[in-house]
Amino acid sequence: MRPATWTARPERKVLMRMRSVGLAGALLLAFLPAASANASPDDSPSAPHAFVEHGIRGKPLTFSSPDPNAFVEKGWRKAPATLPPGGVLLGRPAAADDPDEPPPPPTKEQCLNRPEAEVTPPEPGDENDTLAGWYKDRYGWCAWGTMKAEGKDAETGLEVAEFTVRFVIIGYGNNGARQFDYNVYLDRFDYVGPIKWDLATMSVRISGCNETTMDCPTTRHGTLPAWQAAPNAAFTVTSPEVSGGGEQILSGDLQVAIDFATPAEPEWVWGAPNGVTVAHTPIRYDSATYVGRARGAIFPAYRLTFVVDSIADNQDESALHIKQAFERPQLTWPSWQGKTVPGRTEPLTRMYNPAANSSNRNKSENMCRKIYGDWDSNLDNCDEFPFASTYEGSKTGPDKYGWGERYSVRLIDKTDNQYVGRQMLETEFYRPLRVLDGDPFYVAVR
Repeated sequence: MRPATWTARPERKVLMRMRSVGLAGALLLAFLPAASANASPDDSPSAPHAFVEHGIRGKPLTFSSPDPNAFVEKGWRKAPATLPPGGVLLGRPAAADDPDEPPPPPTKEQCLNRPEAEVTPPEPGDENDTLAGWYKDRYGWCAWGTMKAEGKDAETGLEVAEFTVRFVIIGYGNNGARQFDYNVYLDRFDYVGPIKWDLATMSVRISGCNETTMDCPTTRHGTLPAWQAAPNAAFTVTSPEVSGGGEQILSGDLQVAIDFATPAEPEWVWGAPNGVTVAHTPIRYDSATYVGRARGAIFPAYRLTFVVDSIADNQDESALHIKQAFERPQLTWPSWQGKTVPGRTEPLTRMYNPAANSSNRNKSENMCRKIYGDWDSNLDNCDEFPFASTYEGSKTGPDKYGWGERYSVRLIDKTDNQYVGRQMLETEFYRPLRVLDGDPFYVAVR
């Protein structure tokens, strides 16, 4: 029985660590690297350059503001003539006190400051995927780049004109509705050549919809002067639920394409007849009820990472356990030569199966008893990694994958164990990020 003086948490935590990992584990503490983070602000984007009109650079043409209802067409949402601060048309509020409310989507400025958000529309015949963009989080994505159209004489094939425009595309999902929203911003309209530019047209469209399971938008189409006057478009893509309940997972890949044409001058040919796909992103809808809000829409390509802090007093013992399982797995229990533990470079997989979760916990607690004997459950818990709620757990891992005992158990502070497992993992990670059964994620210690 422990003396009463051991109840002071700082002293007790040190003694518990030494008892849990033994002498070899305690010696590792002296060699753990300190966490550090260096961040530098991104450079701001360059200022817009001058227009090119009939081969001569100069000031852009000016047009009067359109009627607010002038560009309301089926499939796209009217944008206000004046952008709000930051150039963002997105209507979702920033996350407040509700932990299930997603963070705000990326702004136009954030997107332009992310080099990984830049995309390069492919040349004809180029099959390389350079259109992925940047995922801010599970709900926010953006891409930016320059679309170029070359005008050629239909008879001679000679290039006689060129049009370019910069685009910024912001997409965001939803926690509470089966809905994605996309906003497209255009600027830096440049054109050169003997073309009647005031009669030229441009279209922006969303494609990749499954029309039987998704409510798909059409296209915003207008003249070049109209686009210069209102250089943005918005699209909403939804997926209605069907009878029968269940998760109703629907996956897809949405593309954004831009098309430029001179219908008043058919003698000019402008590349692909349906325009150029400038960006794309995989999407997923679901109606799972075990992650809080019963419906949602996320970007599955975002790399999910569950992070524990080795400095925070309410999770440092869990963090130490995970860190040593990654870096010194042979010194964790059960111990065997060549042991590795998944989670850092091999993803874990969320498992929504209460009975299987209990089987993982039972096996882990039996292993703890073999190592430590009985313990005071008011003070300590048997911590396991990978987590019991993953397919890589102590029981389901060997059963599913046929590998050895690639897990670790250790007695740690009860409050620490339950805070990480219940609050951080279940409430703050699985739930708001809509981590469903079968979804992969990684684990990091900072």
